[in-house]
Amino acid sequence: MNANNQARTRHLQAEELETLAIPGDHRLPARSSAHVAECDRCRRDVEELQTLHALLQALAPLQPVVGFSDRVMQHVRLPLPWRVRVLQAVRKHQLATAAAFAGAAAAVGVGLTWIARYPELTPMTIAAFLVQRSTAFVWSGVMEVGRFVYGSGVLETAQGIAGQVTPVSAFVAVATVTLIGLASFRILLSLMEIDPALVTSHLRLRRRVRG
Repeated sequence: MNANNQARTRHLQAEELETLAIPGDHRLPARSSAHVAECDRCRRDVEELQTLHALLQALAPLQPVVGFSDRVMQHVRLPLPWRVRVLQAVRKHQLATAAAFAGAAAAVGVGLTWIARYPELTPMTIAAFLVQRSTAFVWSGVMEVGRFVYGSGVLETAQGIAGQVTPVSAFVAVATVTLIGLASFRILLSLMEIDPALVTSHLRLRRRVRG
């Protein structure tokens, strides 16, 4: 079956019908117009769209009543930037803010006074102490996770599964997963393929209807 026969047997899509219904729009190929001339169903659909388009064009433009936009904007509450919200909170709770700053300053002062009593506490020794504690904490967490994995039997199960897997079966499994992934990606691309001309004509029709 050649391309002309396929064009006669295939009905036009909704986007094509909308494009043909717009007067003076000639972006579709000539075979689409020829199909409409030979297909009663598509010709009827185009005529209905043309009638609908003419009725919409004949409608009087809708104008909002006076003061409509002002009444709408009165109910709009835009979020304030975080800096403005912080300043408003400080101004609203000045006593609590002053107390918080005073407490923080007192804590810093006490800490600096305590550090000054011990000359050996330099920034380098404090940093080394923090690094040592952090390393010990992380290592303790790793050991706890290892104990949990070993005690739950997950390691033995994984070793048993690994012992039953041969290189051939591993290769077949990886190849199967790869092929499934490639096929899924190809299907996704095919579903996302849209003709730009049809999208443009659809948007143009919508703009004319709204205008």
